[in-house]
Amino acid sequence: MHKFNPFLVQNYVIRDLIDEIQINNLSSTLKKQAVILIYSMFILKEMHAILFKYLEFIRK
Repeated sequence: MHKFNPFLVQNYVIRDLIDEIQINNLSSTLKKQAVILIYSMFILKEMHAILFKYLEFIRK
């Protein structure tokens, strides 16, 4: 049985956002806001990965 992987879900969400930005012809302000959102999601994903590694390290 596969474990639920929140990072995989976040990757799909980020890819969908990138696809929507490329498909829709957005205004430049909206594009800038979308790029900031995507970068924020990448940073959050990395922070989650570090936190989970730290918690696993503590358990050992």
